[in-house]
Amino acid sequence: RVMPVWESEVVPHLKAGKTVLVATHGNVVRLLCKLIDHLTEREVEHLDVPQCTPLVYHLRTKDLSPLRSEASWVQEGGEYKLSGLFLGSQKYVADRMKSIKAETGASLFARDVRQILRRNQW
Repeated sequence: RVMPVWESEVVPHLKAGKTVLVATHGNVVRLLCKLIDHLTEREVEHLDVPQCTPLVYHLRTKDLSPLRSEASWVQEGGEYKLSGLFLGSQKYVADRMKSIKAETGASLFARDVRQILRRNQW
């Protein structure tokens, strides 16, 4: 369900140089991060997405490849780096990520993300 909307509704606007706002839940955010940043399935499973925290990507108009900056988000432990930037202080974002893990547990996220990846054939 994500890819058809991405390709038909979002990509044309991005390639036209427009700014696009996508409001969605954490698992779709993970899938979009996988698509934009070419993350592996393992990286996506362990990607912490804080609730109610905007994630901003700057993409090249020509090929929609991400523009990376020093301000891009580095996953705790430094395992990989997102091209996007969570808005808010690093402490705020880190605290939001920890609260999500505490509420739901990491294994729940990993299971849900694996199911979505398989269902969407990513």
